Amino acid sequence: MKIIGIVVEYNPLHNGHVKHFNSIPRDKDDIVIAVMSGNLVNRGEISVFNKFDKTALALELGVSLVLELPSVYAIQSGDTFAMRAIEILAYAGCSDVYFGSESNDISLIDKYYSYTCKKEYNDNVKKYLKEGLSYKSATLKALEGSGLLPLAPNDVLGLGYYKAVVQNNYPIKLHTIKRDNNYSTPFQTGEISSATSIRLNPSSIKNAVPKYTYDMYKAKGFLNTSRIFNYLKLQILTHNISDIFLIEEGLDNALKDIYKYNSYDEYLTSINTKRYSIAKISRIMMCILFNIKRSDMEAINHKSIDFIRALGYDDIGQKYLSSIKHDINIYTNIKEGLNDILDYEIKISKVLDTIYNLNNLELEQSSPIKK
Repeated sequence: MKIIGIVVEYNPLHNGHVKHFNSIPRDKDDIVIAVMSGNLVNRGEISVFNKFDKTALALELGVSLVLELPSVYAIQSGDTFAMRAIEILAYAGCSDVYFGSESNDISLIDKYYSYTCKKEYNDNVKKYLKEGLSYKSATLKALEGSGLLPLAPNDVLGLGYYKAVVQNNYPIKLHTIKRDNNYSTPFQTGEISSATSIRLNPSSIKNAVPKYTYDMYKAKGFLNTSRIFNYLKLQILTHNISDIFLIEEGLDNALKDIYKYNSYDEYLTSINTKRYSIAKISRIMMCILFNIKRSDMEAINHKSIDFIRALGYDDIGQKYLSSIKHDINIYTNIKEGLNDILDYEIKISKVLDTIYNLNNLELEQSSPIKK
């Protein structure tokens, strides 16, 4: 029996995800565990479905156990997102991890890893960061002259998974699954469309997602990140935000121009510079909205993960969870005071319940979703 891991966001779960899942070679006794970002996703947005609805969709797909990638990790850089996801899967006992890859070539990712370990590369990244480039731009510029072309987005995450496995000596074997579509293409209308395209063009969702995702969309619609804008205005204009995670010196004053703008997208675009990408600014907005403090995150980022949070399972996943419960720390529901990471999940749920009239907090304190 193999314990297979996948890293997902399912924002939303679409036909490409179904294809990815069905492409994983496995025997009938193998178990598939998904570590999934919850209410906040790596792009710095509110997930279009809440994490409990996403869990129900993942179980419908065929995942046996859904584990949470806590929000404090999900909204950090792609490297941190990848590292912590693999750490959770390793802690849960996974032996194999499958991920979507544009190149479908693990040896290429190994070449990138070897180059990024060189002192010359890391010195150049630091130099370009000091010159004011964003981290993404600095790493791309540091690759110049290496003979390596920039990796596509899923391969970048794959490099993060690879680093996590190699640097921590996890007993995990990584496998690639060919990814066909471009995740960022905004106007795809076929049966295999990117999540970005579906979010931007929900009128075309029916052909691009399995029936269970479409049924959920028809019943609930998508949560719209732009709904947070007035709440953000209040936070930025009435609070000292200099101690918020990811805010660098001087940015707190620049952000106070928010009163000049009438839409969230317009505001994000106004801040987009060579130092601050839209993705980074969006993550900063999440930190402001949920009052995620720099001091808290410094402590959290220095700690190893010592628990898993089960969001949902089927009979097989529940049985597996029972088999490992004496070896690791498992939370199946949470309340305030368990630890600082999960306290943020409680806070985030309270705020989202207020903005979107949801019942996340009640679900946080209930049993996992069961299929």
